[in-house]
Amino acid sequence: MLLFGHGHILRAVAARRLGLPVAAGALFRLDTATVSRVGVERGRPVVTGWNVPAG
Repeated sequence: MLLFGHGHILRAVAARRLGLPVAAGALFRLDTATVSRVGVERGRPVVTGWNVPAG
């Protein structure tokens, strides 16, 4: 799945994907024009890349 959007909603989606409450999204810094990935490792959701400059 690929998502594009405003930083606030993307942080909330990442938090929920990781099993955290929506409010925990405030803990994720997200800069403009960056790429972030949430994947799976050993059957559990994990952050595989966060705030990586695009390009």
